Amino acid sequence: MACAWVSLSSLPALRSVSSQSKMITGCWCVCRVLFMDYTVSLMHMVTSFLGDDKRYADGLVAVFIIRLCAVFMIKNLHAVVICAIDPAHDWKLTMLDLHYCEIRIQDGIACIYLNNPPVNALSEGLRNEIHAVLTHAATDHTIRALVFLTHDLPFSAGADIKEFSGPMKGKFFLDFYQAIEALDKPVIMGIRQYALGGGLEFCMMAHYRIAHRDARLGLPEVKLGLIPGGTGTMSLPRLVGVDAALSMAVSGQPVSAQSALEMGLIDAIAASDLESTCIEFAQKQLDKSEHQWLSPLHRPNPAVPSADYFQKKKAEYDAQFQGFKAPLRLLACIEASTSLPIDAGLRFEQTQFMELITGDDAAGMRYGFFAQRLASHVPGVRLDQALTISQVGVIGGGLMGAGISIALLMKGFSVVCVEADPERVAHCRTGIEQQVAKSVHAGKLTLSDSKSLLARLQVTQSIADVAQCDCVIEAVFEKMSLKLEIFKELDSLCAPHTILASNTSGLDLNTIAAATQRPEKVIGLHFFSPAHVMRLLEIVRGQVTSAETLATGLALAKQLKKIGVVVGVCPGFVGNRMIFKYFSQVVWLLLRGCKPQQIDHAVQQFGFAMGPCAMADMSGLDIWVHANPGERSLIHTLVEAGRCGQKTQAGFYDYTKGKKTPQPSSVADGLITDYARSSAIQPQSFTDAEIVKRLLCALIHEGLHILEEGIVSRASDIDTIYVHGYGFPIYRGGPMFYADQMGLSVLRDQLSHYRSEAEASWSEVPLLDEIIASGKPLHKFQVVSPEQKS
Repeated sequence: MACAWVSLSSLPALRSVSSQSKMITGCWCVCRVLFMDYTVSLMHMVTSFLGDDKRYADGLVAVFIIRLCAVFMIKNLHAVVICAIDPAHDWKLTMLDLHYCEIRIQDGIACIYLNNPPVNALSEGLRNEIHAVLTHAATDHTIRALVFLTHDLPFSAGADIKEFSGPMKGKFFLDFYQAIEALDKPVIMGIRQYALGGGLEFCMMAHYRIAHRDARLGLPEVKLGLIPGGTGTMSLPRLVGVDAALSMAVSGQPVSAQSALEMGLIDAIAASDLESTCIEFAQKQLDKSEHQWLSPLHRPNPAVPSADYFQKKKAEYDAQFQGFKAPLRLLACIEASTSLPIDAGLRFEQTQFMELITGDDAAGMRYGFFAQRLASHVPGVRLDQALTISQVGVIGGGLMGAGISIALLMKGFSVVCVEADPERVAHCRTGIEQQVAKSVHAGKLTLSDSKSLLARLQVTQSIADVAQCDCVIEAVFEKMSLKLEIFKELDSLCAPHTILASNTSGLDLNTIAAATQRPEKVIGLHFFSPAHVMRLLEIVRGQVTSAETLATGLALAKQLKKIGVVVGVCPGFVGNRMIFKYFSQVVWLLLRGCKPQQIDHAVQQFGFAMGPCAMADMSGLDIWVHANPGERSLIHTLVEAGRCGQKTQAGFYDYTKGKKTPQPSSVADGLITDYARSSAIQPQSFTDAEIVKRLLCALIHEGLHILEEGIVSRASDIDTIYVHGYGFPIYRGGPMFYADQMGLSVLRDQLSHYRSEAEASWSEVPLLDEIIASGKPLHKFQVVSPEQKS
């Protein structure tokens, strides 16, 4: 090492000191091997400066490079030590200075462990390192095969969604593809837990895929308004065929390892040790006498199932997705995979992806993705405050009570369901058993699991049987006197720690809580029907509901895989309060000449899952009457005529017995016309756009009042409720997000116009003026609580 620090002033002596010259020459040989590219350039430069005295130039460069080598060794001492301790580490790979990948080489097989907790998102840093490893492996002859794995983390959840909001930086999936194509070595992916989105696309670039038996694989991009943009639409149909590829990508749902093997998505399943299985598989490929490593992208174009296949699918998707662009772009890409050469197909995929990622659909769905996760963050409440819940009582064995019981049972809770009517006890248990049997038939439960599940169910007449429960959920008819009676009895029966919850859809929770000696342990848990299917759960916070109780409600929602949104007490809470305002404008339009089918068509074209008139028929018009007993309206007239909706085969529409398809009704139209005439309301004409605008403004207007009153913590909570509970098109973000898309000044002018029609329901909203003045978007508005102010 001493020779590395020879003073430059001693260089002239090199010409005459042979021993020093020999020492430099020896070091120089080593340096030239390590830094060949740099030394050649330096030699040219120094020789041109010093003339033909090559020996002197050689010595000058030697000392410079020796010094560089010393600095390099000291700076990378950690790498030198690692390589000395662990021979499985290749020193050249260690010099790559990796932070997100760990590499071990044994018998020529390089195992690359991805390590970007918690879900191995393919962030810029991880992408760059993957590409660096692939590029290095192409020229490193000691590496004969590559296996990408993880230690304990999932393989990858795909791209980092936070990067979608701006220009993407660093290496991309096409760079991976090109790097793998440059390798004359097999690449194997070992999939642990899950490979989703870009994670699965990366896997599909490889020559082979091996998944742990519990792994799941999927392309959920459609749920963000996107398509797979990293070669996925070209590789998936080549692996599994066109029909299976469309089904998987359009649904966005993952498949099990067994299903993936059966459809050809993976090559093998690891029953136990994934790493050793992958290494053995790699060795077998290397042992073959003939090597031909072909990625799925080099397979022939997939066959088209039938001549008119894509034409039929387009018509189907047009009807099903109502303006949502991503499924149709997916269809176009997979059609392209059947006809275009691979390079042209990849360019087509990139074009479609870039158009979507910069569009409104993707912006709305990205917003919804983060809004849903934000909903569980409540100021002053921590999830670690939650009580442990293992046994839950459910009061009421009707449709809602049975649904809540099923939801709890499916997630491992023990349930005591109380049905006071002796004739309905057996009916309640039978209904639950039938639903569990359907889950077994659908493959969601094994027969053994279903028996274990039903063993945790007790259906009883006696309310005293819930005395030992950790939480009791009341789910009886919406009658305040009945609920007060039940809560008084529960308060005297249950242990002091027991949380008492009401499934009320809009009654005053504070009044209910006041009937007990534990108002701080009373909470609202408003499930949406069917309770075992619908993901939304409004968690109602009373005036004195404790943080511990609220945390327990949020934790319960999480355990049930539901989207819990905390709301305050007001008639109808958030969802139903807004739907009442929305529906009042539906009635306003009906009385001015709009037909139910015109309104429903306009709303569905906007993207709602169901039109308001068909939805009201399904829910029951009598429910509206019950919720508005003091208000005489058109709905009362329809109900008095026996038109309660689907349950009576007549509502806004007519229905055939046993069927739910709405048919236009001349009888309903006549009743509406007569009511309008008796109220001296003149008919008008409205375009579909005018219908949609009025109904959306009704939702937004009421949402603004809800924010003014502090009923929710943030505007995005309203959007989460409406998307997941009321069929608002997910790709439009929600009513408050859509208000920003409209333009808040445009919204204010529109509300002012409606108010000028002398409609008392369109009251002024000072909050809207404040938000416009602030220059900030409505969907980012957060309510400042008294605690936060202080």
